[in-house]
Amino acid sequence: MCAPVKMLPAILLLLATFFSAPAAEKKAKVPVRQKPAAEKPAPPQLPKPKAATAKTPARPAPAAAAPKVEWKPVYHLGRAWVPVEQVAGYYDMPAPKVSGDTVVLENKMFRIEMTRGERRVRLNGWTFYFSFSVAQRYGKTIVSVFDLHNVLDPIMRPNDRRDPAVLKTVIIDPSGGGKETGIKSPYIAEKDLTLDVAKQLGDKLTAAGFKVVLTRSDDQLVSTEERRKLAGAVSDEAIYISLRASSGGSTTRGFEISTLPPAGTPATSESDSAAQPDLRLFPGNINDRESL
Repeated sequence: MCAPVKMLPAILLLLATFFSAPAAEKKAKVPVRQKPAAEKPAPPQLPKPKAATAKTPARPAPAAAAPKVEWKPVYHLGRAWVPVEQVAGYYDMPAPKVSGDTVVLENKMFRIEMTRGERRVRLNGWTFYFSFSVAQRYGKTIVSVFDLHNVLDPIMRPNDRRDPAVLKTVIIDPSGGGKETGIKSPYIAEKDLTLDVAKQLGDKLTAAGFKVVLTRSDDQLVSTEERRKLAGAVSDEAIYISLRASSGGSTTRGFEISTLPPAGTPATSESDSAAQPDLRLFPGNINDRESL
C-alpha cells in the first residue's frame, strides 16, 4: 500500500524539472526496513530550551544558545499552537513583522516568511510545507506545536536533534538503467542524469564519513526487487534516497524533496482540516526526523 506523498524534506528525492516531455517511467516503491514491534514514533512536544547544567555535554552545543521562553500554548482545532511572538523569542529574533496576512521573523542567520491560512513557509529562500496551516486565534498568528517541533526546530537547531553519528549509511537509488531510459530531453536522458548525480552525491557523503551504497553504478537495468533486496541487506542505521527526474514547464527549475507524512498529518495535496486524519503507521514513519 502506498501512503500519500508530502512535500516535506527526504525519503524520495525528485530531481527538479529540466524536461518538457511527459514522464514515462513507472515509479518503483521505495524499500523500507520493517518497523520494530516495540518501537513507536515519539509524540510531538514543544522544544525545550536547554537548562544550565554542570555535566559535560555529549556533543558540542550550538554556537548561539536559544534564550529561555515561557511557552504558553493555545488550543485550536484539537491541537496545541504557539503564537509567533514566542517562536521569535525562542530563536532570539526581534518581534515579528506583519504585513496583511504575511508574517516575517528574521535575524542575522535566518529569515522565516509565513502566511496566515497557508502551509507553505519560506526559510532563507527555501520552501517548506507545514502539516497544518498557519492560523489566527485571539488576534494572534499561531503555529502548530507539531510543525514547530518537527519542521522548524530541526532546521534552526540541528545540533539539538538526534546525534547524526547514529546514521551511518546512505543508500542512493538512481532511477532507470539499461533499456529504462526514463524521460528525455534533447540533451540528456533521466537514467544518465540520476546516475551522474548519484555518483557525485556518493563521493561527497563518503568524504563526510558515511558509508554509501548505490543500487546501480553503471548503465544496467536493476529490477525493483533487486533494489529492495540490496537496501534490506543493510544492517546499519540507514536512509534511502531515491533519485528521479521530472518533467514540467519551461520556467520550472530546482530540486523537489518528498517524504512520507507522519501519522495523523495530511499530505501536501490534502486538506489539513479533515475531521479524521490518516492515523495509519507505515514502516517509513519510524524515520520521520531522519527523513527530514
